[in-house]
Order: sequence, then C-alpha cells, then structure tokens
Amino acid sequence: AFGRRSEIVIATKAFFPTGPGRNERGLSRKHLIDACDASLRRLDWVGAELILVEAVPASPAWDAVRDRLGRAAAACAADELA
Repeated sequence: AFGRRSEIVIATKAFFPTGPGRNERGLSRKHLIDACDASLRRLDWVGAELILVEAVPASPAWDAVRDRLGRAAAACAADELA
C-alpha cells in the first residue's frame, strides 16, 4: 500500500488543546508525547520521524530559537544553491 518504508516520512503535530487539563495543551512534555501517541494510534503506526509544533508562544527564548532556525534554513538554502 505505502511502498517501501524508506520512501515515506511519518509526521505528526501538536500544540492545541485536546482536553480541559493543564497538561492537555501547549508545549509540555506530557502533552507533546500524548498528542503524538494519539496521532500514531489513529494512523496505526509505531513511530514518527517529524513532530511539528503548530504554534509557538511569544517569548524571548522562543524568539531566539526561531531566529536560529531561520538562519540555519537560510544557510542550508545557500549551500544547495552553491
């Protein structure tokens, strides 16, 4: 059905609330693991290569992460064009 396993990437995403509890939302370790586990159960799959965060809260720490990721992406693009 899927072809060779090496030809696909399994991705999942997390961030938005999945329930009323404080660990059922956001970027807590528990919420990310639970959200990924639920996604993989729905897919009937055992693992994901890529986890996407749907939204990142505004804070100086996350601003620094976004900046560094942006610079890394630009450097990769420059290397590919060279």
